[in-house]
Amino acid sequence: SLPTALPMASPTPIPTVGANSMMTERLINDVTLFWNTTMERPWLEPNATEKCDSPMLLMTDIGWNHPDQNVGLKSNRHKREMEIFTALVNHPWFHPTAWDDIESGKMKITKGCNYYVFADVTECNDSHYPVYGGYLENLDSSFNRTA
Repeated sequence: SLPTALPMASPTPIPTVGANSMMTERLINDVTLFWNTTMERPWLEPNATEKCDSPMLLMTDIGWNHPDQNVGLKSNRHKREMEIFTALVNHPWFHPTAWDDIESGKMKITKGCNYYVFADVTECNDSHYPVYGGYLENLDSSFNRTA
C-alpha cells in the first residue's frame, strides 16, 4: 500500500557532498529545522554583502528562531510552516546571520539590494494540511513544541 503522506523532514541533517559545497555549521537558532551543512551559501563568502549579486532572504528571531529555544519552542507552528521554513533556510539566497548582523550594526543595508524578510511566527494557519480537517494533527510537535 502507498503511504498517505510524505515523510516529514528529519531534524538532523543527512550529510551529502556536492561539487561546489562547503561545510557550514548550524547558523540558525531553531533546532527543529533541517539544516544542510554541505550546501552552497554564497552570502557567507567574504565581501558578498557588498556585491549584492542576488536577493537576500532573511529570517527574524522573534518566534521559532529565538536565541533562547525554550522561548522558541513555546511558539506553535503548523507542519506546512515547518516545511516552508526548512526550504527557506536551505535556499542559496538565505543569509543565516543577516537579521542579527543588521540589528547589531555589523552589516549595513546595501542600496539596490533586495531583502526579503520572513517572520518566524505563525502566519499560515492551515487546518487541512497534511490531514484534511486535522487541526491538531497538523501542528508541528517536534521537540515537544507547544501545540
